[in-house]
Amino acid sequence: MRHELISKSQQSQALVTIITIIVMLGILPLSASGQMTTTADSPTWDEGDWHWGVGLYGWFTSIHGELENPDGTVHEFNIPFDQIFPKVEVVMEAVATVGWRNWFLFFDSIWMTLGGDNEGTAFDLEVELKEQIYDIHVGYGVFRNIRAGEVRSGEESMGQISTVDVFLGGRYFGTQTTLIETTHLTHDVHQTEVNVSRWDPFFGARGSYSFANRWVVNLAADIGGFGIGNAAQFSYQVDANVAYRISNMLAVFAGYRVLGYNMEDDAEDWTDITQYGPKIGGTLTF
Repeated sequence: MRHELISKSQQSQALVTIITIIVMLGILPLSASGQMTTTADSPTWDEGDWHWGVGLYGWFTSIHGELENPDGTVHEFNIPFDQIFPKVEVVMEAVATVGWRNWFLFFDSIWMTLGGDNEGTAFDLEVELKEQIYDIHVGYGVFRNIRAGEVRSGEESMGQISTVDVFLGGRYFGTQTTLIETTHLTHDVHQTEVNVSRWDPFFGARGSYSFANRWVVNLAADIGGFGIGNAAQFSYQVDANVAYRISNMLAVFAGYRVLGYNMEDDAEDWTDITQYGPKIGGTLTF
């Protein structure tokens, strides 16, 4: 029963993500030419030149999950963003990209610390959770096109752009949980620390399309894990946003991101976690 449940869940998640990738690759025309301009969350390049960019964003994530024990019992939980946000102590979310012509290297990092205290009659418990998610991948722009767009009188033309990229990389998950227990009677302090980390390989595609002079739709999807080493049995991500190009270098965007993964340990327990929520930010490219 457990393996059937995982299989059905993984199949549905994989199907949605694969369809997204196929749709992006399916918009490729037979030929294209032109020079890229700035988009958010998508690499930019000039023919024959180096290109790079940086960005900051906020991901207002909620968490949904299921845990199953060897006896077959399943525990489901849902933690909305409004319960997570008050416990956030430190957060840093940033992206960076560097490339040459059609090739690019992309880095996405999430670093967050959550903390909380629980005062009891016999002892106090202090909990601190540090989470790091680092996404690094190399990609190739298989399609790029720029067209002259209609603009209002006196407005700078940004051009109508279309891009499709494919990429391959790895995603690092790391958590450090620290529990500090202080006994009221003896004032003894006991500290416990648990560290968990893994790398998930993945591959995917992303595309950009401008539907107006300054507005661009960006869509990215990937699948990975595959149970390689200590990786998840299956992981997937879908990230979609709409960007507004303030200039050829500066853009702001808002969208939605979903990141899910399925883990199974040696004791045959499994965990199915999905992090999801809106996302806003800005990018600066050169």
